[in-house]
Amino acid sequence: MERQGDGARERGRDGEAERRTYLLSLVSVLGLLVAACGLADLPPPPQVPGLPTPEVSAGEQTQPGPGGAIERSAKPAPRPPVLRMPITEPGVLDPGTATDPMALDLLDALFEPLVVVDESGQVQPGNAERWQVGPGGATYLFTLREGLRWSDGTPLTAQDYVWAWRRNVTPATGAGYASLLYPIRNAREIHAGRLDPSALGARAVDDRSLEVTLAEPGAAFLSRASTWVYLPLSRQVIERQGTNWADPASLVGNGPYRISAWSRGREAVLEPNPVYTGLRPARLERIELKVFAPDAEAAVLQAYEAGDLDTTSSHFQLPGTALGRIRELPELARQLVSFDLAATSFVVANHRKPYLQDARVRRALGMALDRAELVAEALGTSAGPAWSLGPSGNRGQASARWPGEDAAEAQRLLAQAGYPEGKAFPPLRFTYRAGPANERVAQYLQRRWREVLGITLRPEAKDERAFIAWQRTGAWEREGDLYRASWSSEVDAPGEDYRALWSAQGDAALLRSGWRNQQFDALLQQAAGELDPQRRTALYTEAERVLAEDYPSIPLYQYRGQALVKPYVHGFSPRPVLGLTPWPSLEVGQE
Repeated sequence: MERQGDGARERGRDGEAERRTYLLSLVSVLGLLVAACGLADLPPPPQVPGLPTPEVSAGEQTQPGPGGAIERSAKPAPRPPVLRMPITEPGVLDPGTATDPMALDLLDALFEPLVVVDESGQVQPGNAERWQVGPGGATYLFTLREGLRWSDGTPLTAQDYVWAWRRNVTPATGAGYASLLYPIRNAREIHAGRLDPSALGARAVDDRSLEVTLAEPGAAFLSRASTWVYLPLSRQVIERQGTNWADPASLVGNGPYRISAWSRGREAVLEPNPVYTGLRPARLERIELKVFAPDAEAAVLQAYEAGDLDTTSSHFQLPGTALGRIRELPELARQLVSFDLAATSFVVANHRKPYLQDARVRRALGMALDRAELVAEALGTSAGPAWSLGPSGNRGQASARWPGEDAAEAQRLLAQAGYPEGKAFPPLRFTYRAGPANERVAQYLQRRWREVLGITLRPEAKDERAFIAWQRTGAWEREGDLYRASWSSEVDAPGEDYRALWSAQGDAALLRSGWRNQQFDALLQQAAGELDPQRRTALYTEAERVLAEDYPSIPLYQYRGQALVKPYVHGFSPRPVLGLTPWPSLEVGQE
């Protein structure tokens, strides 16, 4: 998942490889803003016996007075449980084809998967109350909770999962994240058009029992099963509504919230799903989502300060020019929340070039940097220094094994490689997507490597389309030396990022650096099939040691998010993966 452009929040997409490596930013949504119409109230959900609609009171507290008259209480009225947040216009709300972060965020409120990943990275029950792993770890039997229903009141069964997965892996569906289904037996062949979807290794044993057979034992399967392409879908609704089934007026989900009103380009309203009986209940009476343009950070801040929003959310970067003022004002400073994102930026080296094949050269390039200086000059508060290629906090990560920053050691390594003070070292071509932030990064690298190592860097900016074509068509392999790339984790599972990027298969599909390390690949393969958590973590730690020693790419910085949150809003802690909103934990109460 690639970030690019002017800041830590901009990404683009082009094709399946770019879906993984060059993806959207957490705020730069590709959905078109549609002309606003009147705010439409959607039909109320059906009343299901035994599941009454929650009653919520708001306004000032009252109490009976003499003779039964109602008098005002001296105690201040509680704040209504209503949250107002900014969003960008989301793309299609179809779990199979959704790609932009805003849509993925909303899907997390409108749907519930088999399992969910908690804040500590542990897999917890979702629609499945329990599961059993068969001998060898290649078969999973999920038992769904009793009484599951779609938001239209109809029963939800195991067959809804089987049908959804077959649909999403079918090539004609065009699912951007279909590869997340690849751990299931035959999924890769079905997606390539070589097998019929009925061959997928998933079947409904009965209404509450779902059996999944994997292509090979994989400990990361449960984490993948928490993602959007694994969500259930109502076949009845989709076949009846056709391509319009995901329209807000037609959308039928199974999550803690439902859409009650929608005005494209203006506002969306979420309310509790009255037939939801899961473990993530809605705690708010209503969520009012105000639509802003993707680059409207200043307008979002203005609305927040005017009292029209309760948070600036994880989807809008605070304007850099306003951060100084925010920190100087005590009231606003107390409302500033910072959070790490599972995303890093790094420099990819072309291992086909003889002068970049020596690990000492690559380590020298990395150790010569002052990342705190780089972040301050080029990115401000939207990023922090990164010394390892994996996002901070990944389980199995051994950051201490990575080379630190040491200009003298960098000079020594370069001399050992045969280039003392940069003599005889050819100029390096550094290619990046055009944009002010990327240009500042290029200028910093150019200056720093010249001053510390005596190496000449020649920056070259390309627009989005030209960059993708250059990286994919072979021109990079022939002509390039270095390019700037980024990765945002798609799954909260140890080792998934390393497998996607630096394994032999992952590199060939995405980075195309030409780096190969048989020991690294063997450790990843062994860890993927290891069911014991401690042994699996140890294997991933050893794999990272190999990665750190060979230093195939040069880490630059880790992305961070910042938001303003009113003191009466509780539970706002965006998830590192994609910066998704923690809908079930959000509350509005007293300060």
